[in-house]
Amino acid sequence: MWQSHLPADWQSMLREIYTALHANSRSLAMMGARAIVDMYMNDAVGDIGGFAKKLSKLVTDGHLSKQDKEILDVALEAGHAAAHRGHTPTVQEVAHVMDIVENLLQKFALRHHAAELSKGTPRRLIKQVAPDPNN
Repeated sequence: MWQSHLPADWQSMLREIYTALHANSRSLAMMGARAIVDMYMNDAVGDIGGFAKKLSKLVTDGHLSKQDKEILDVALEAGHAAAHRGHTPTVQEVAHVMDIVENLLQKFALRHHAAELSKGTPRRLIKQVAPDPNN
């Protein structure tokens, strides 16, 4: 399972988010989703300031594409609304945010899978072609 390749504190946070979802505590789940994205960003680029600064640095450092940044920014804004503006998201809004967040975390875990796969995959041998003596 991809979650087992996440840092332990991220796994713990995900379990808390899923517990909130099962209890229909959508605002708490959104706040948790926002928090785990912040944990990811701090791990990737450091605690260099606010969310906007971290997102820009993720793009600059090649962790996210511009499109990924735009998508993640929307999910974070939904988390900000739950945390700071008393917004109670709909079930569908939470599902969209969780899809976005899980996709981000899956990509992190897939890097581990790809590295392991690469180690065990035999390399293609390139045969050297002997020069044509008639040339």
